Amino acid sequence: MMRILTLLSLALLVVLAVGCSDDNNPTNSGTNPVAFTDTTWYDAAAGVYRSQIDASSQDNAAYFSFADATTKSAADWDLSFERYVVNTNSGASAEGTGHVEAAVLKDRTYESVTLADTAGANWMVDTLAYAIDGWYFYNPTTHALAVNGRVFSMLDAEGDNYIKLRVDSMVGNGMPPNMGTVYMTYFYQSTPNSLDLSGATQSVVIPVGANTVYFDFSSGQVVTPADPLNSTAWDIGFSSYNIMTNSGPNGSASCFSFPAYTELTAHSYDSTNIDAFTAQPAKAQMFPDYIKSVFNRTLSDDLELDNWYSYANTELTSRSYVYLIKTDTACYKMQIDSYYAIISGLKSSAHYSYMWNKL
Repeated sequence: MMRILTLLSLALLVVLAVGCSDDNNPTNSGTNPVAFTDTTWYDAAAGVYRSQIDASSQDNAAYFSFADATTKSAADWDLSFERYVVNTNSGASAEGTGHVEAAVLKDRTYESVTLADTAGANWMVDTLAYAIDGWYFYNPTTHALAVNGRVFSMLDAEGDNYIKLRVDSMVGNGMPPNMGTVYMTYFYQSTPNSLDLSGATQSVVIPVGANTVYFDFSSGQVVTPADPLNSTAWDIGFSSYNIMTNSGPNGSASCFSFPAYTELTAHSYDSTNIDAFTAQPAKAQMFPDYIKSVFNRTLSDDLELDNWYSYANTELTSRSYVYLIKTDTACYKMQIDSYYAIISGLKSSAHYSYMWNKL
């Protein structure tokens, strides 16, 4: 029986190797079969490939292909890097064939990960995520959703005026997409670039139902933009129990958001006390709506430890997680080493360094 089990185990590894291999791709054989590219070289001493990606552009992502060991602009890329966000060519990020799946191994060393680890991996594809998240409770028994009243802050579509807001309740709501009528409290700072949020709040009633409804804070009204993806006429939108901001994949404006409730609780206030949030922290990290990937699962550095980085003292540091990347022809492992590079004598962010091998 032991001999049969051993043979079956070997057979499984052979199947995995065939399913995740491509003789035309780089190998980790100890030599360098890949010509030097603009981003990648082979570290023979460590037996790994090392790549450096400049993702510092505020407007465009940098794309990387493992098969070519270089940056790409066409649809056959595997990973995209845009500032601190890393996505895979899959799901909500997919271009072309959208051929990538990815997994993360949080408690493994890079050297210990082998092809066998791909068999039990929790493979993921990219999904759409929202900066204003965690604003309701979900009851798994009754499947009911209830507003928790957490306070958020954000910038308006022009990126000049700060807002604080709190969703107070939903009335007449039902199964998704029916949000019913949304009741919201907010304060709009009409002075550009002022961090003062101590003014009197306003209340608004927004009939949403099963529709997508857009709201503009400067006018205090529901609006109907002709082209929501390319309009600065709206700041926030409601659709199927999601609150979207005019940012990232949902819009072209600058409505970045901040979980103000974390600032409140850090100073011993209740997370719902909108009046206590009197000023936008000057160095607060603001977040757009984004595509959630295996690299970026949450917006902030919380206890779930789901991001590739930790954030402290205004710097990002790699958690050194090992990632599995499965394309339609091969499987790779990679680990992000650093987010910084010295450029013209200065420490510059969004310059990734990572090591990788084909499994």
